[in-house]
Amino acid sequence: MRVPRSSRPLLAGLTALVTGLLTLVVHPAAASASPADCERGANGFIDIPNTLAGTQVGQPAEEWAGRKVTLEYTRRGGGTYGFARISGGSPWSGESVWMDVSNNSGADWIQCGPFDASRLSSVTSAAYPTSSSSRRKFRACGKIYVLRFECTPWW
Repeated sequence: MRVPRSSRPLLAGLTALVTGLLTLVVHPAAASASPADCERGANGFIDIPNTLAGTQVGQPAEEWAGRKVTLEYTRRGGGTYGFARISGGSPWSGESVWMDVSNNSGADWIQCGPFDASRLSSVTSAAYPTSSSSRRKFRACGKIYVLRFECTPWW
């Protein structure tokens, strides 16, 4: 089908609009939580010390000069909890770490953080209980040095 020249700008605009709407549908937005929304027991999260080293799950999301962002889990108070951690190397201004938690296999999630990691050698997110449900997923995200943020795969 041949489109008349006078209709081409309209067609280009409609194409851009549809592409934008599809992007919103295909890529769900995270529900962002400030650190206060997931600290001190809020919303099922628990506080853990920044010095806590748990069991690492998979590969780091990002690694630079010995510094890395990892997803880890630990046993606390009779339960198992997942958390994000940035550790190793020397801290750098602007570094941060957070954890995404999903209860529907990653279709959407809540972001716990970001937590400022620019002054401490190790910083953790708040921790969230793991579950026997395959629908509960976790991933650690962070930004090291001046690199863009990266996330681990869902676990």
